[in-house]
Amino acid sequence: MYPNQLVIPYFLYSDDIELNNPLGAHSTTHTVTNFYFSFPVLPNEDTKLDHIFLAASIKSSDLQVHGIDKCLLPLVNQLIDLEVAGIEIDLNNGKVYNPHFLPCLIIGDNLGLNTILGYRKSFSGTFCRLCRIDKNMSNVTTSAIPSLKRTYANYRLDVNTGDPSKTGIVSECVFNKIPSFHVVDNLSVDAMHDVFEGICHYDLSFAILYFTNTKKYFSLKTLNARKQKFDYGELEIGNISPKITITHLKNRHLKMSAKEMMTFLLYFPLIVGDMIPDDDEVWIFILTLIQIVEKILKFSVTEFSISSLENLIEKHNKDFIRLFKTNLKPKYHLLVHYPEIIRKCGPVRKFWSFQFESKHRSFKLYTHAITSRKNICFSLEKKYQFTFSNFLLNSSTSNNLVVLQKDLTVCELNDDICAQLKIPKRQLYFYNKVILQNIVYKKDLFVAECEIDYNIYRIINVFCLDNHIYIFGERFKDVVYCSHYRAFEIHVNKVEGAFAVNIKNLIGHPTTAIKTHTGKYMIRIKELY
Repeated sequence: MYPNQLVIPYFLYSDDIELNNPLGAHSTTHTVTNFYFSFPVLPNEDTKLDHIFLAASIKSSDLQVHGIDKCLLPLVNQLIDLEVAGIEIDLNNGKVYNPHFLPCLIIGDNLGLNTILGYRKSFSGTFCRLCRIDKNMSNVTTSAIPSLKRTYANYRLDVNTGDPSKTGIVSECVFNKIPSFHVVDNLSVDAMHDVFEGICHYDLSFAILYFTNTKKYFSLKTLNARKQKFDYGELEIGNISPKITITHLKNRHLKMSAKEMMTFLLYFPLIVGDMIPDDDEVWIFILTLIQIVEKILKFSVTEFSISSLENLIEKHNKDFIRLFKTNLKPKYHLLVHYPEIIRKCGPVRKFWSFQFESKHRSFKLYTHAITSRKNICFSLEKKYQFTFSNFLLNSSTSNNLVVLQKDLTVCELNDDICAQLKIPKRQLYFYNKVILQNIVYKKDLFVAECEIDYNIYRIINVFCLDNHIYIFGERFKDVVYCSHYRAFEIHVNKVEGAFAVNIKNLIGHPTTAIKTHTGKYMIRIKELY
């Protein structure tokens, strides 16, 4: 659309914020809908809240009273101008650029997206934004049906039909006014709400009832005791969820936040795996769910991993119907679209809601510091302008490396490391801890690389060489992958030597070694979650 011109894609996120006490008398009175810009081409855009920018703030009651189109039209007009005219950027070196800003995706949770994009808010009738399947068919359909995909032609037909219960479309999407955007191409899903606040609750509730009541491998009391006393390690200790009750299980909703659910699911095999046989069908079903989550959360994807994900999702949905004698929920249907979305848009963790909901916190804190609610959107936007100005005046162009003098340490193997890296002898500076792009690399954490096989290291220290960060760590030998636990078993006393590794070659983020109830030390590589 803009050949030979500079184009910058962006995400536009929408979500409601409750500014008052949610349990108080004035809850929902001053709820606002915030829109945020996020730029996926920015380095480290998913690790810094400063790189999420406020686009608009609208009272939710105004959206209901005056309608989506009227309230959003000023924002849409601004987005059109950003695309067509762009903005002029004059750099200090005399070069002038005129980038055009194009919406890559409009993202958010299901309710928020359905509302602002003109779809039905409920999960009844035809509910899917991505295809025209109806609720009854989705109950038993375990994979995507290409012939039902929404297209420009059938979208126009559905809009003209004017029957939301049959078409799922309430009105024409106001964002279709943007030249490069059409809602049919908006392949947006939210793994936070679909998976960790949806599918995982159903799967684990059915599975735990099966393990505790049907097979009686362990009791609910035992599960809670193990869950509360489990060695989560220093990185996940803050994500321990409350005890599970029989009421939670029967309601198919565990009392856990999305982050707590992620931690619980991915450590579930290590918590109870020793009490369940390898060939148990429901255990295999839960391991399939974990494999799906691992593939959804990968930082990079390949066509092979996407095809594998398609097969796993189909198997998971079929097994859910067969094992628990019930229909699929709507979020199980949304899951079948994930492979195609990942294929076209990349890893879904780039546009899930976690980081955007964290952005809400600054606005909530500000409203707690003021008593006035008169024109609250104006107050929020004014405050944000001051914050944004401070960000521009004090932003750094560094590579986000943080090292502190107190973490400086001595390594007696300085010369050996130089020989290992095949560089002349020189003094290297070693640290017990560094923070790079908001990721902490510190002594005694574990990292992994994958060449022909996985190599796992325990960090001894970290050093910088020619603007590259290296970890120097002990590499374990006789590392065994245990499929029953979806984790690697290491023997803490079996080390084959110490090696320097460029962190660019590492997989995922640092993690901890978990000591299980059987005394084994297990590691789940964070590329997998």
